[in-house]
Amino acid sequence: MTITLSTGLSAATPSRVASSPVGLRAEIRSTGSGPGLGGAPAEAGASAAGRADALYRAGIAALQQRDLAGAQADFEQVVKLSPRSAEAHNSLGWVLLARQQLDAAIAQFNAALDLRSDFFQAYLNLSSALLQKGDAKSAVREARQAVRFAPTMSETYRALAHALDAAGDVEGATKQMKHALELEPGRAELHDEMGTLLVRGATGGAKSPGGVCMRGVRCRANVRGNA
Repeated sequence: MTITLSTGLSAATPSRVASSPVGLRAEIRSTGSGPGLGGAPAEAGASAAGRADALYRAGIAALQQRDLAGAQADFEQVVKLSPRSAEAHNSLGWVLLARQQLDAAIAQFNAALDLRSDFFQAYLNLSSALLQKGDAKSAVREARQAVRFAPTMSETYRALAHALDAAGDVEGATKQMKHALELEPGRAELHDEMGTLLVRGATGGAKSPGGVCMRGVRCRANVRGNA
């Protein structure tokens, strides 16, 4: 599943922000992080998973209503129930990023990556948050990790292109956008952004008015992918 949040919320599809509640429940059980796990009755673990499932669904419903505050509260509870769930931390980080709580979002993405070092969606989100903080160098580093762990996903190359562009490397950004287009040639927005890069490369890398290099650089908050 894929979601790309461009500037503002209008492009979001909140119901697709994270993996299914069933997947999250399975992660809670496998990490042993729910209340009652690790020696307590099995029913307690199932109950914790059920509560996390219900809260996750509530968070998704809140996102569908554009209720970011409500979604944040729900996902915070999921994290409390399952502090070792990388998916829970990433989902909470997504909401925090959409609410422009950048430092808190970065902390959640780092927590997710501490738990799952190959979690390419968290690398993408972290790169986006760092870009919004103006740390293009670090954004490039995290986007390269996303490419490393998901080399067949066009969005990872697109994110790296955005980060390189923000860092002033238009040539490198163009190369990465080309990789994205090779993977997904029918995606119109990639053609638009490649055109912008080519024009800027021909004019010495001058940025467009307002300082936004390419559509989506300012707030492409979360990506879910078919890994």
